[in-house]
Amino acid sequence: MTPSHAARPGALSAEAMRRHMAPFPGYGASSTAPAKRFATEVQALWGGVLTPMMASGDTAGRFAGAALSCPPTACTGALELAAGACTQPYRNPCAIENLVCVEGRVEVSFGPALADSIVLEAKDMLSVPEGMRHRVRNAGDSLARLVVV
Repeated sequence: MTPSHAARPGALSAEAMRRHMAPFPGYGASSTAPAKRFATEVQALWGGVLTPMMASGDTAGRFAGAALSCPPTACTGALELAAGACTQPYRNPCAIENLVCVEGRVEVSFGPALADSIVLEAKDMLSVPEGMRHRVRNAGDSLARLVVV
């Protein structure tokens, strides 16, 4: 007889794994999450819809209210940008930020004056070092979707 998944080290049952899933499109984010409660301000700051996917329980920032829990510096969210939309310039003083372009085409400007840039297309990823000032802009003609980790 084969032992159950739970009895094997490093394995979880299918039910336990489902508790580690955040389904699209809302990713299970709380309706009281700051990204949802302050949708107008989020739109102005991020240039689109920001949905928290995973964050530490004591996170008070942009990913607060996420359905899934993680260590404090491993937050994850989804960002949707309409054609031409862009975030305000920002930096993460204590963590790197990985930007994964899931759909569309985005330009990531970076540096003190945002004078340099890299274009990401679907499935491209850019890892932005901690403290690096950057801005993300939809460089395409249709909706762009990113996962921000």
